[in-house]
Amino acid sequence: MRESFISSEIIIIEYLGSRALSTRIESSVEETPAGRAKSRRVRRWIGVVAAVVLLAGVTTVVAVSKGGDSQRSGALSSGDFKAKTLAVGGGHSCALTSYSVKCWGQNTNGQLGNNTYVPSKVPVLVGGRYKEASISAGKHHTCEINTDRFVKCWGYNLYGQLGNGGDDDSSVPVSASGISNVFDVSVGGYHTCALLADQTIKCWGNSSSGQLGNGTITTLSGPVLVTGINTATAVSSGTQHSCALLSGGTVKCWGLNSSGQLGYGSYANSSVPVFVTGITTATAISAGSSHSCALLADQTIKCWGNNGYGKLGNDTTSNSNIPLLVTGINNAISISAGKEHSCALLFGGAIKCWGDNSYGELGDGTFTSSASPVSVTAIPIAKEIMVGQNRSCALDNLGHIKCWGDNGYGGLGNGTVINSSLPVLVTGY
Repeated sequence: MRESFISSEIIIIEYLGSRALSTRIESSVEETPAGRAKSRRVRRWIGVVAAVVLLAGVTTVVAVSKGGDSQRSGALSSGDFKAKTLAVGGGHSCALTSYSVKCWGQNTNGQLGNNTYVPSKVPVLVGGRYKEASISAGKHHTCEINTDRFVKCWGYNLYGQLGNGGDDDSSVPVSASGISNVFDVSVGGYHTCALLADQTIKCWGNSSSGQLGNGTITTLSGPVLVTGINTATAVSSGTQHSCALLSGGTVKCWGLNSSGQLGYGSYANSSVPVFVTGITTATAISAGSSHSCALLADQTIKCWGNNGYGKLGNDTTSNSNIPLLVTGINNAISISAGKEHSCALLFGGAIKCWGDNSYGELGDGTFTSSASPVSVTAIPIAKEIMVGQNRSCALDNLGHIKCWGDNGYGGLGNGTVINSSLPVLVTGY
């Protein structure tokens, strides 16, 4: 759980690394030093929403108005300018603070949002934006939710993935049309999905494999309702598929299924959501390029789909259309699936990664791929892990950001273009 907003209407919960929506707060039995609840068994229904920020086991309640503005007084503290959350995409990454978004790396389509198409090896400010609540980076575009719960996107727009009704790229944020009360956004390859306050999901952009989930393969530049989803608590978009975590702990996925990434025992695509086989206690989900992973209530992880380089983490490289247990992980608190690798944040703040390591994206100081989890070096206490295309980034408990792996276009944000198999500090963070 990271942040929620006090109002008389709804709760937002970022639960174990996946932002989730609920009308209750689940009381934590034990909280981790990294700021995540280890187990949540006691549920307490409430009439208002508490905004809870967990850091190093400390719970802070922050009140905000129904309009979303924090009830603050006095000057801004230094903490207002530290990173709160991360987004890692194809060749670019972004960081959200209390009052701004900064991005770095590839900018061919304007995905950095700074009104240029010039790549940057260090973080640059996104179009003067402020008061964002959430950020997500895809292959070549980026989206944010502001505290008024509207969506703005920027970058590549050939398939209408910015949601503004057109197909022109934009190097500054533009508003997604016909959508409001958004509590999570997830950017995929060339499509975008949003979780709404009523626990439904809307998607827009490319639907060549049915990844919009509305029963068609028609590409759309405006949001459409995903079929049969009305109890979602989180959404995650991959390259050509998406998955939703439902309130009872089950998972549904839709879209491309050529490697079994939908997880329902078949390799046939589906333009409507299908249940992932055998997943009934999921607490978080992550859709990668061609594989998917779920964090379970017992703090283990299961992954399914393409297993090139061993990115399913089960000591093999064979694809699977049903979930498989990741080897040797039993204390995970979040999961992030990328293009050819995956990473997990563990209880206590350690990180383990597995899969392709051609660019050093596993962060263990080598360039050797691994079909089982290996420990990331030099990040003793992380509170968030996000992975993208051949690159990983972590936010530590002090608000610092470190990235490792592919540094093309300056994607590691450290002012160079040299790949690194060890975490390097992002400039300014």
